[in-house]
Amino acid sequence: MARVPLPARDRSRHDRGEGIRQGENFTPVGAGPFTFDKYAPSEELLLKARDDYWGGTPHLDELRFFNIALEQGRLDVLRNGEADVAYLREPPTAADAIEDGFGGFMEIGSMSRGLLLNHREGSATSDVRVRQALVHAIDFDLLNERTAQGKGISTSDLFPELSGWDLEAKGLAYDQELAKELVEAAKADGFDGKISFKGVAKVSEDTGVTLKGMLEGVGFEVSLDYVASITDLVNDIYVSNNFDMVIWGFGMPDGAVYPELYEKVYTGSSSNPGASSDEQLDALIDELGQADGVEAQTAALEKIQSRWNETVPFAPLGATPEWNAWGDKVHGVVPSIDSIMLLGGAWKG
Repeated sequence: MARVPLPARDRSRHDRGEGIRQGENFTPVGAGPFTFDKYAPSEELLLKARDDYWGGTPHLDELRFFNIALEQGRLDVLRNGEADVAYLREPPTAADAIEDGFGGFMEIGSMSRGLLLNHREGSATSDVRVRQALVHAIDFDLLNERTAQGKGISTSDLFPELSGWDLEAKGLAYDQELAKELVEAAKADGFDGKISFKGVAKVSEDTGVTLKGMLEGVGFEVSLDYVASITDLVNDIYVSNNFDMVIWGFGMPDGAVYPELYEKVYTGSSSNPGASSDEQLDALIDELGQADGVEAQTAALEKIQSRWNETVPFAPLGATPEWNAWGDKVHGVVPSIDSIMLLGGAWKG
């Protein structure tokens, strides 16, 4: 059996089930080398090997995925042998796992840390000046120190320097005076200055407190709203739409930029949780999807970054090292895009 602790927070669209609508009689089966056996929310997911799988019976009898909310806890169970594989995405913890000598696979997810902004009427962040002010108010170096011990990849750019998409166009710069001017301009038109930050309790609190101090320094009045679990957060985002800004992530790998941008910010996309809408940005995303070759794709991304600065559909806080770590007894894991590991041929020895 392989045991894999997973985070109780956002990873990617696959974890959140975006776009999936399950009927009352929905029964998961599993169409790959493993079939569904049992699922207990916030506890575990158990999969059994399929004897009649076309690619051959898996080496492992079963897979058990279990929930540990805090990063350090996932590394601890990997260290003591209670888990065989652990998904880590906080820079200090990932760095510790590397120093411990664990093997694994790392993918840098651009915009995998950020603020999901609600563009719907009635939300504080429906005003583009408020969205721009948010980004200009953030001291990314200080945010990195306070939330990642200075080991993070903190930037307002769509792509960090470690990405293969190294653009000349950059994100909005830290500028407190400009942020204050934008907030005052919004207030002159009726904005009351109040804005809420939402995240998961314990997991998001360092980020919330740090951002509150920065934003209140430019004229915002920030309330911090922590929910008990990622399930509650998903409900507020996708069902009730009850948020101004939420700590969230796109998890955009270099090899899947177009589909991620299309899903997350394209007007009318069912996976556009902030309900952003901009015809010019839509056209640029279409241009990216039709671009032939790296040079044309890079040119499209340069224009997307510039338009992003003007509209701020989502506020990037940086990238994360998405690190699937495993011990020396684990073999045969095949990495796939978006930090998804294929375990059909995995074995322990």
